[in-house]
Amino acid sequence: MNNLDLIKQYVNTGQAIGDYQVGKLPSNVLKSYLRKRLQAAEQDVLGEYPLTDTEFKLLSLELKREYALSRANKGGFFPENQIKLLTPEIKKEYVLTRASKGLTIKDEQFELLNHNEKLNYIDLRIKRRHPIAYIQYEYITPDKRKNYVIDRLKRWREPVTRDKFELLTPNAQQEYIEVKTQQEYIWKKQLNNNT
Repeated sequence: MNNLDLIKQYVNTGQAIGDYQVGKLPSNVLKSYLRKRLQAAEQDVLGEYPLTDTEFKLLSLELKREYALSRANKGGFFPENQIKLLTPEIKKEYVLTRASKGLTIKDEQFELLNHNEKLNYIDLRIKRRHPIAYIQYEYITPDKRKNYVIDRLKRWREPVTRDKFELLTPNAQQEYIEVKTQQEYIWKKQLNNNT
């Protein structure tokens, strides 16, 4: 059995091989290898084992799209350097898929969304009680800001950061301080009752 036969056997398992070996694979074996790697990635429920950069670069545009959307649907890790290789249309589709599930997206990805998509994404994050980034916080109305920081304080005992506090209206700042004072009293009382 020669080296190529061993590689072919290994390729059939769907396990990753070194990038230096991928570049040496004959065309028919390379196609088989990429197909098996994609199948293995599809079965990766948690999305923890993405394709390597070399493997991703070798995919056709349609397979890159399918793979990116699969990663987005699973909420799995998708390396930034692979996201950069996507066309703007596929990148937007990837971001929209993550946003529609309320999954975390980066600030530069948030900027790819249109106004309504941004609002829907932020509303979904708030509804699910997930934290929102500063750029998203800036985007919402003053009333939503107030409700968001007060809810985070009551539910998670999470104080508002200075930069977010400064974006609140003066009335909202006052209300936040009053709620925080009340909450601190309640927490101290609970602590005393537990001891």
